[in-house]
Amino acid sequence: MALAASAAAVRAPRASFATFARADRGHPEPGYHHFGLRARVSGAAASSVLSSRFATPVALARAFRGPIRAPPRPALPAVVAESAGETDWNDEPTVNVPISFFSVLNLSPARASPASIEAAYTSVIQRELVEGFSNNCLAARADLVDAAAQVISDPELRAEHEFDLKNGRLTPVPASQLGGALALMQEAGEHESVIEYAPECLAAARSRVARRDITLSAALAHCELSHNALTATPPRVGEGCELLDIASSILIAEAGRSFSRELQETIDLTLREMAPAYVIELIAMPLESKRERAAGVRALRHILWAEPSNALNDRDAYVVEVNRHLTANEIRDLFTEAPDNVPADQEEVYQSAMALMVVGYREKRPALIVDAGT
Repeated sequence: MALAASAAAVRAPRASFATFARADRGHPEPGYHHFGLRARVSGAAASSVLSSRFATPVALARAFRGPIRAPPRPALPAVVAESAGETDWNDEPTVNVPISFFSVLNLSPARASPASIEAAYTSVIQRELVEGFSNNCLAARADLVDAAAQVISDPELRAEHEFDLKNGRLTPVPASQLGGALALMQEAGEHESVIEYAPECLAAARSRVARRDITLSAALAHCELSHNALTATPPRVGEGCELLDIASSILIAEAGRSFSRELQETIDLTLREMAPAYVIELIAMPLESKRERAAGVRALRHILWAEPSNALNDRDAYVVEVNRHLTANEIRDLFTEAPDNVPADQEEVYQSAMALMVVGYREKRPALIVDAGT
């Protein structure tokens, strides 16, 4: 199932990123910047390809542990149902999700005064969202923002909601409102919860459009987690790139390359920009991590001998850094397979010759030493 693997999707083997170093991946034109969309991001997840492509990174394992869940409330507050207009939510299947009306409005219970509720409501309603959400999703989102403001403004309903949150009770959300609910959860920073509950929401989705809304939220959740990893100190480049890889995969699998195109272009460009740093991270891993190092060397070939439009800004400095981490065998394999149409760089020729001599001497293969002189 597409999204069924999404909560486990954030567990990718690093080798999967090697494909993003390829020059023929269809990257966008220059001019986009890493997560210029970040302030407009909201999230959820999907894509059947994930179950075979990804497994869970240890770094994120704790984040994706299932919460301890108390039984859900039997229904949403009556005031919420009224905000749905003509739709009778009681006729729909529901999915229990951990949505907090305080988080939806970016308020804490202590700060939720009448004036702050009104200001928060206006801010959320007017927030600019990433392109791609359907009109139905946007309407459901607005209904839930209305409901949040009404519930928090009513002392009795607010007390019930706070009790539910404190006791881990989930809120049953009708299938027609799930896209809006996940979008709001993502905007509130509940990225892991969006990813966790997206598969169940997808299973309840009644249309392809609804599935796209849920998928878009999931992809955005992965993007936000990626941003957190890439801006950490020190940056967790591999983890960040894997999360972007997942975001790209689920969008394409569910909706194709034309869906939410600006977001997909931003993801592609970011992956291309981060490829050199990710390669360094891979080849700096211990020698026992053979699969990861091999993936790094494969991707390194595409980076070093990319088309001029994709060339490194300071290739010489990058090669020096790369050589600090590569073994003699890896250097030999890397530079002996350089494309014929790329002019030989003297320093690279020297490094390759030295690697041939080392390997030839160590493995008692005089032919390699001879090759070093030619």
